[in-house]
Amino acid sequence: MVERPPLKPRRRAGPSPLTPRLLGLALTALAWLHILGYWTLPGLDALDRALVDAHIRLAAPAEPDPRIVIVDIDEASLAAVGRWPWSRAQLAALVQELFERQRVSALGFDMVFAEPQAQDDAVFAHALKRGRSVLGYYFTSDRRAHRSGQLPEPVLDAARLAASGLSLLPWDGFGANQPELAQAASAAGFFNAIADPDGRVRRLPVLAEHKGQAYESLALAVFRQTLGQPAVRVGGETDGQTAPNHFLLLEPPGSPGHRARRIPLQRDGTAYVPFRIAAAPESRPFASVSAAALLASRVPAAQLSGKIALVGSTAPGLMDMRATPVGPVVPGVEIHAHMLSAFLDGRALTRPDWASGLEWLLVSTVGLLLTLLLPGQSLLGSVLLTTGVLGGLAALDLALFFQGHWLSPVASAATLALALFLAMVGHGYFRERVALQRLTRLFGTYVPKERVAEMARDGARDDMVAETREMTVLFCDLRGFTSLAETLPPEAVQALLNRVFDRLTAAIQRHQGTVDKYIGDAVMAFWGAPLDDPHHAAHAVAAARDMVDEIRQLNAERAAHAEPPIAIGIGINTGPMCVGDMGSPFRRSYTVIGDAVNIAARLEALTRSYGVDIIASESTRNQTPDIEWLFLGPAQLKGRQASVKLYCPAPAPDSAHANRRTPAAAAAGSA
Repeated sequence: MVERPPLKPRRRAGPSPLTPRLLGLALTALAWLHILGYWTLPGLDALDRALVDAHIRLAAPAEPDPRIVIVDIDEASLAAVGRWPWSRAQLAALVQELFERQRVSALGFDMVFAEPQAQDDAVFAHALKRGRSVLGYYFTSDRRAHRSGQLPEPVLDAARLAASGLSLLPWDGFGANQPELAQAASAAGFFNAIADPDGRVRRLPVLAEHKGQAYESLALAVFRQTLGQPAVRVGGETDGQTAPNHFLLLEPPGSPGHRARRIPLQRDGTAYVPFRIAAAPESRPFASVSAAALLASRVPAAQLSGKIALVGSTAPGLMDMRATPVGPVVPGVEIHAHMLSAFLDGRALTRPDWASGLEWLLVSTVGLLLTLLLPGQSLLGSVLLTTGVLGGLAALDLALFFQGHWLSPVASAATLALALFLAMVGHGYFRERVALQRLTRLFGTYVPKERVAEMARDGARDDMVAETREMTVLFCDLRGFTSLAETLPPEAVQALLNRVFDRLTAAIQRHQGTVDKYIGDAVMAFWGAPLDDPHHAAHAVAAARDMVDEIRQLNAERAAHAEPPIAIGIGINTGPMCVGDMGSPFRRSYTVIGDAVNIAARLEALTRSYGVDIIASESTRNQTPDIEWLFLGPAQLKGRQASVKLYCPAPAPDSAHANRRTPAAAAAGSA
């Protein structure tokens, strides 16, 4: 047996991972620009809002709040009392019913009484004085600073607001209540809501700024009434306490030792609404009583005793419906009830001031980690790595949520992780497609398509740098074809050659060979490249036998048409040779060169002298111990001092392509 020389290490296909890493850095930079506000991706904001909605639903209690009741000016009330607006006398009767007969603890109106009713305003004002009453009003910023009615006193003057560190939403106009009513009520609060770009209300302003001073919302004003009108001040990390962001401190009067109520705020004075959800599809998170039923005294006395009543409307005609994370159609008064319920419970959902720093850290960590690790990973490895990163982000998000009800900004980092995964996988797929196309262009005419695909899967090099390796090469020539061609027109010669080469090439490729070139009426092929083939010699011999069979079948077809037969001679040699993509920029070819190649060509020429179809060298014979060989004897080849032992494969007993002469009858020759 001839030992094969060690093969050179083969590099994996594909360019340096520098390109995908530059792509990863570019995506990370885009995420940084999004965080800084220089570039906004609407889809990323939508994902962030979806995560907020999921947290709101996760934290939402599933039972109604028994402390709050909604006095509903519903369609039945409008049908019984008349269309809106009702007279102040009717409203006074409603207030009197609530304070005196029902004995509610506080009463808030999710509506404004901006127009005067001279005859009834005094009656309504007198009713408001019977208990803790809070009127609603609204701020505007799109009506050329139009102002009407009387604003309540601010909860923070300009100096205290400036010192608070808050940056409240500014408003330049308002629509407030008639002065007589505003002075009669215990307090007033604005009922503005903020809708996000998708139309959903997730936050309410707790404080709003007008002309440098801070005013309280309806929910905060009602809450303060239930606490006995505590003083308001703004706290934060400057207080020496651990705080997620700014917060309001409500300090009950005359109770210095009493623990102050804390209401977390965003820097703009808003707060996320900790919604409740209904226990059943047909139920509501707050009890509701029809205003018409109260006016008609159909509600038992003191049934609402000690409850906080909010007067609003669920009638579609009054257009006070909002979309929220817990429902597509929620009455505006119910949203304020949700916020008031959260104040009473001390529940809060907030995005901390340090969230922007955390977002930057997460994006940087995820971006750089995946940019460094994803290139070069398999598809499974990329999936596992990305899944691990997303799982880590989810675990961090849930830990922060359950620890402090903090809404963490993981959307950008999660989106970046998915974008990097898709980009890297897409880049890898594109790179493999390009490599496959290059391999197909280079080898499509040499080897079967299946072998090209196998080369791409196995990472065969697509640069095809020349290297020396042990291979087997085959030369096949048509005997007497020149004389035959002289008797045929050119078209017939071309057709015959095509038929012959089709059959010979099919036999070569059937046994994993690579067609090197067609040289006139000869064909050259080799085994062992571009893919390694540990059985290259056996495959070459099997292909040679099939080539002889193909010519035999072709001759049978030609004999049926009284056409002369065709003969071939095949030379096979195994040895070290240089293989690679060679040539000039004008013409290149993937081929083999070397002394072992020249020997195969000489052996093919000797088939004429020995009268056999196939001659192989001793090195090929030694590489194929499972094949029975016939020794033809030594031969002196042109250009070589040492003789070469010649062999031909022994035909099977039933073989149709037995060599025409026996080895004993073969005479030595030279080429």
